[in-house]
Amino acid sequence: MVPALAIADELRASGADVSFIGTRERAEAELVPAAGYDISHLSVSGLDRRNPLRAALAIVRATRAVVSSLRLLRRTRADAVLAAGGYVAGPVGVAAVLSRTPLVLSESDSHLGLANRLLAPFARTVCLSFPIEGRDGKRYLVTGRPVTRAIRDARRDDARARLGIAAAARCLFVFGGSLGARSINLAAIEAFGEQQSFVVVHVSGRRDFPELSRRLERLGRPPHYRLYEYLDSLADPLAASDLVLARSGGSVFEIAAAAKPALLVPYPHATASHQRDNARWMADAGAAVAIDDSRLDRALLSRMVPDLLADDERLASMSSAAAALARPDAAERISGELLRAGEKSQPAPQDFGEKSQPAPQDSGDWSARRLHFVGIGGAGMSGLALIARRLGAQVSGCDRAESAYTAMLRESGIELSIGHSPEHVHPGMEVVVSTAIPDDGPELLAAREQGVPILHRGELLSEVASLRRLIAVSGTHGKTTTAAMAAHALVACGVDPSFLIGAELRGDSDGGAANASWGDGGWLVAEADESDRSFLRLSPEIAVVTNLELDHHTTYGSLVELEQAFHDFLTRVPKGGSAVLWDRPELRTLVPEGIRAVTYDVLDEADATSHAPYLGARSLRAQAGGVGFELWRSGERISEVRLPVPGRHNVLNALAALAASELAGCDLEQAACSLAGFRAAGRRFELRGESRGVRVFDDYAHHPTEVVATLDAARSLQPQRLIAVFQPHLYSRTRHLHRELGRALVGADVVVVLDVYAARERPEGELAGVTGKLVAESSADHAPGREVWWLPTLDEAHAMLSPRLSAGDLVVTLGAGDVDRLAEWLVADLDGGAQT
Repeated sequence: MVPALAIADELRASGADVSFIGTRERAEAELVPAAGYDISHLSVSGLDRRNPLRAALAIVRATRAVVSSLRLLRRTRADAVLAAGGYVAGPVGVAAVLSRTPLVLSESDSHLGLANRLLAPFARTVCLSFPIEGRDGKRYLVTGRPVTRAIRDARRDDARARLGIAAAARCLFVFGGSLGARSINLAAIEAFGEQQSFVVVHVSGRRDFPELSRRLERLGRPPHYRLYEYLDSLADPLAASDLVLARSGGSVFEIAAAAKPALLVPYPHATASHQRDNARWMADAGAAVAIDDSRLDRALLSRMVPDLLADDERLASMSSAAAALARPDAAERISGELLRAGEKSQPAPQDFGEKSQPAPQDSGDWSARRLHFVGIGGAGMSGLALIARRLGAQVSGCDRAESAYTAMLRESGIELSIGHSPEHVHPGMEVVVSTAIPDDGPELLAAREQGVPILHRGELLSEVASLRRLIAVSGTHGKTTTAAMAAHALVACGVDPSFLIGAELRGDSDGGAANASWGDGGWLVAEADESDRSFLRLSPEIAVVTNLELDHHTTYGSLVELEQAFHDFLTRVPKGGSAVLWDRPELRTLVPEGIRAVTYDVLDEADATSHAPYLGARSLRAQAGGVGFELWRSGERISEVRLPVPGRHNVLNALAALAASELAGCDLEQAACSLAGFRAAGRRFELRGESRGVRVFDDYAHHPTEVVATLDAARSLQPQRLIAVFQPHLYSRTRHLHRELGRALVGADVVVVLDVYAARERPEGELAGVTGKLVAESSADHAPGREVWWLPTLDEAHAMLSPRLSAGDLVVTLGAGDVDRLAEWLVADLDGGAQT
């Protein structure tokens, strides 16, 4: 089930709806619902060739199961079917063939099982964990065996902290299967039950746990030996360990993905000797030592394990070999095959409204234009309004409420109104809107009635961008901070850039801040927004792609569709231009020919990678509220960098900004040194106040990946208690990601969840019933014993938190809505309390 669940997680992250078909008797009956998926059950059994009566009964059940599967496929309107093994794979696969539903097969072992052998001729793709002789036509794709993101993303230090293992201690991880491996269980506890110089983490399985537990009791429960009956995930023990002792079933791919040296003991009765083949695969590569089950005993382990754990050079070599075997993208590749198999006609690109006659693009003189911005108080719209005013246009605007930007707009001479009305629209003007503005808004209705041109924000940004050489910063996460850092570096290098950023770029000690500026230099730094495909209007000379993850589920139906959009974006870079990319294969493959790819990453000396990025950061360390690191370029150390904002994610943002700055003509060392004076952009881990020993930060994080990164950064500041207040943003995002959001929030000691900030959406249709309570329940499920509060309103959260804050607390408000108001209120309470 582990591979199937890993694929399902990738599909769900791509916006797909996923359901399972299984049996009530096997592991899926528990594991699938626990992972948050629906499952339907069939009554099927294995084919017992030794007993004709049982074999005949199994065939009858399988025939009935095919009929039931046909009904289930029709009911769920399945676009594609994955047969991932187990008793139900045959009947469901046959039903897919009969109903002409695209079928993809996944084979976890080093040979095709019976069902997959029968179904392979009818499948669109057969995804193999290992190369199989004779299975090499274009129908067959060697993907490796899928592993969960938790395995790939687990960090050694964090895992050891959760398991209570000292940083310097050596650790052996022992495990078998769900029932356990008896020979391994007994040999391990006999060899290592008495005091050792290393820690043993042993997951025994349910069958042997009582006996092993009694043996440990007789030994006085030695503190070095951690015995578990079962763990939901192997991620933490694998990440925390230095050596693994295990069977060699499908878990060899988890071991490889975690880059762990291993002692593998193949189960001697495994079908077609596949465990022996798996162990040989690892051993031949130098990643493991294969031990015959008949030779496994206390004496052998007592000799081999301590010797290996004391041999740093051998462990490092085996770790590198394991990493080289890993196929961490297996789940993504198989989910991609499924999405392509079930693809229907793509939705037409969004219509951004009526086209206006473009302004002259050679002079930048907009004095003849009258622009009215609907939703002018937003981060993006206010910046465009300021630039338009700077270019000479007559600018007005309206919004439903005051915002952080409205005072700045008024100070610049822009007329704006609070509230919406058709009276704001007059002949001779152009109405500028963003995707957040509903089609039936009063200004839009009036503009259509009067024949007034309507411009989407993306159209106007494209016009502005045509007047400068463009650095466009795109990606799911980190756009604002990366763009702010790039603009800061360019300013420090004397380039005098223009910039359009989705938050205030903080000034120096005078406290000045702005989200837009029109400099005299030749470069413009702007965020390229994929949320509504408007970034496809830009043609940047330098395109930055920070990362890629499905976030906007109403725009993109799948990760494949999102990847295609980013590829299309990069094709708009002219020949000779550059793409700055986080060093990930899924991003590098997006770059078209003729475009220079400049990659960056955090460098880990322990990683075994064959592809070295152009810019890298080494030796990360926390420093006075921020992070320091060494900057390397093409294997050469450039300088020491001090970044006054914390978090590994901000180091990545800084590398992207430095790469773009260098391409724009900055001296790299000068740009790197300038980052010591960078101040966090508004609402990007922004310190809102500190009083009475309590620190209050605010952050725009609204996606699970962003929430995890922000809480990790907050934790690096070593608070006594970390309190996270999360406001979900959009009903659609909450519907798709509430489980992941809840899991992300467990990085805090206290979790407070507010109701959904609706923005442009309404809780209707498939969004009916979606509330922030879904996130709170998920967080409570993933963090038993921790405080999780469901407080729908800002007032309720304020009333609960304010009297409970004490010295050593760090509060971070999270979300893309108006949760920053709560941060402001808490700071005011603390300051007031300090004065009394």
